[in-house]
This record gives sequence, C-alpha cells and structure tokens, in this order.
Amino acid sequence: MKTKFFTFIIKSTFFFFSFLPRRVVIILGCMFGFLLRCIGFKKKRIIANLNIVYGSKEQWPEKIIKNIYQHFGLLFTEILKQPSTSKDELNKMTNLAGLEHIDKALEKKRGIILISGHTGNWEYTMASLVIRGYDLNVVVKKLKNVDSDYLFHKLRGSKNVKTIYKEKAVLNIRRALGRNEICLLVIDQNSKKSEGLWIEHFGQLASTFTAPYILGKRFKCPVLPAFSFRGDNLRDHYAEIYAEIVPQECEDFEDEIKLNLRVYLKSFEDFLLKHPEQWIWMHRRWRSVNKVTQE
Repeated sequence: MKTKFFTFIIKSTFFFFSFLPRRVVIILGCMFGFLLRCIGFKKKRIIANLNIVYGSKEQWPEKIIKNIYQHFGLLFTEILKQPSTSKDELNKMTNLAGLEHIDKALEKKRGIILISGHTGNWEYTMASLVIRGYDLNVVVKKLKNVDSDYLFHKLRGSKNVKTIYKEKAVLNIRRALGRNEICLLVIDQNSKKSEGLWIEHFGQLASTFTAPYILGKRFKCPVLPAFSFRGDNLRDHYAEIYAEIVPQECEDFEDEIKLNLRVYLKSFEDFLLKHPEQWIWMHRRWRSVNKVTQE
C-alpha cells in the first residue's frame, strides 16, 4: 500500500513538471535549495563531512553551505523534469570531455567499468553518453517503498540507459561487458562490511565497495573514472572522463584491492576539491569515523 502511494506521488510530480519550462525548473530548484538551507536540512551531517574534508570552518570554500543547498535543490527539480526533457535538449545542455578515453578503452573489446559518484547532475551525464551512441548500464539497488522498475525506467530507460540491479549484478555485468558495453558503479557511498574494505578517504577510514576493482580484474576490462559538474550559469552541465587507471598488483590480494581502491578514491577526491559544492554532502559517507593510523 505504501509503495503504491509513493509511486502515485512520484508519477503525479513527474506529470506536473512535464509542463514547466526549463527556466521555471531552475527557479524552483534555487527556491527549494534556499528553503532547505533555512530549515537546516541535514546540516549537522553536512558540517561533519566538511570538517572531515577541510578541517576547521576557516578552511571551507567561500559560501560552501549556500552552494551545497542550491545544487541539491536544482538537482531535485532537474530530476523531476528529466523524463519530459527531450534527448535533443539534454544533448545541448551536456558537454562531455574525454570521450576519446572511452573510445580507446572500447577498442579492447572487453567493455568498460566506469567509476563515478553523485556529483553534478549524473543523470544528465548518463543520458548524454547514451544519446552519443554508447551503451551504458547502471548498477543500482532497489528502492524501498517505491516501484523501482517504474522509477528507473521513467528516469533512465526512457533515455535508453539500462539498469542492472545489485541482486544479480555480477552475471548481468559480465554479459554487458561481453557485449563491449559500459557498466557504471559509484565509489562515493558507504558500503556494508561484507561488500567493502576500509580505505583512507580524506584522512579518515571509509568503508568502500570493492566491486569496481574486483570485477575489473576478474573480467580484465578497463576501469575509467568519470565525474559531472554544473556550469556557473546553472543551466549547462559538464562531465570529465579520464584515462584508464592501470591496475597495480601486490602479492597479497587484499593489499592489492586496497591499493587500487585508494587510487580510485583519489580521482574522486581531486575532482571534489575542484567542485566541492556539487556533491551530496548529506550522505553518511563516513558512518564510522576513524583516524587513519600514522605509522
């Protein structure tokens, strides 16, 4: 019953936003972000995360709190508008740099694991890659209290972005890579103990999914980082795709995983420091905060 109710709300909201012009969506996004900042939505968690990354408040980027909420508000309204946004409009709004790295990696005929995070408007980037002719699969977990099949089809399937659920992820990732397609996995979320290892991340230990490295090694496919960000005019969107990360081997396999995951996280850290306001700082990335032991 709860699932039907929330799915109905989502359907109704998508329908309402389908009538709104782009400029109104941006205005509503800025207003929604301002409202969230006024009520202090998850502000304690944002501050805690900022302190982990930057240290004291004096070292934070200028207007970072305001910009974080503004980005979150814009992202929320843009996602609601996405199902009714045409492919041509998405293509015009989104600029992708580094496609040559994808093309070079696909020449190996082993597919690609694309590591990314919740930066900028990742939905626009994924759709834009498909519009440009790339086959993209996104690994996700099913959502609670919502019809996941409907939601992911509406947001992504309508733009031909394919969904792989975590429940049967390994089999479907293997099949997609066998078709020389791209599989996107995120590296900016806290993982369960059974699915990750503790890796240094901005000077703290963060539980990090091991799948991107393990799957890349198992299927001998290239692993590339890619991250998105919003332009200063709030309308245009960009993504940077980087060259393949060459894996490093160790005698001990767990040490090898940790070493390579640290390289993956470093790519995300470098990007985040360039565009700090465009990540979802409300996320509990460091659920258990532990200082990295200095030898």
